[in-house]
Amino acid sequence: MRTVRAARRPRTQSMLLVMYTLRANVPSSPPVCVYRRSESGRLNLRYQAETNGLPWTVDIYQGHYYRARVGSAMGDILRSLPSLIGYLCRYLGVTHAVSD
Repeated sequence: MRTVRAARRPRTQSMLLVMYTLRANVPSSPPVCVYRRSESGRLNLRYQAETNGLPWTVDIYQGHYYRARVGSAMGDILRSLPSLIGYLCRYLGVTHAVSD
């Protein structure tokens, strides 16, 4: 029998920092954000958008822990915000950061 860990949401400050950074550096369609549980029972925020017709998602977990997927690929686990932005830019083909 599988036990479910106590659910701890990602901190609001961390979520907003990731969302604003993604919006500023990765051009995309309007994102969809929703709370969900992973297969292992951990609560996370899913940030889902599309760039140049290619869908991508970022799962934001508690404690600076991210999982990024581009298209139908398996995805990678990333531990910092700069590595997350670099991963998305590399796999989405974004060559420069978008500035407001």
